[in-house]
Amino acid sequence: MDIRVGGIGSSTEIAPQAARGPEKATSHELVKSFGEMLAKSLGDVNDKLNAASELNRKLTIGETTDLHNVMIASQKAEIALQFTVQVRNLLIQAYNELSRLR
Repeated sequence: MDIRVGGIGSSTEIAPQAARGPEKATSHELVKSFGEMLAKSLGDVNDKLNAASELNRKLTIGETTDLHNVMIASQKAEIALQFTVQVRNLLIQAYNELSRLR
């Protein structure tokens, strides 16, 4: 089993309108593309957690004896989840900062 951790991506994923030319992307386009990127990232984390859970289940019932890959998948899922929690914490912190400025 090969689980790959995807990168954050290029700025063209976040603001495709801005990357096309001198015209500026609207805030609505930026929010939409950021939301899409966030949803995709959360889906990827969920997929990693489900894959690790399935490998753990197979190891428990004896369908596989490949402990090495099970542990790697579990660690990748845990790291992805920890990263997601940290991003959430930073987003909440940024929101709180912005609300204090008003």
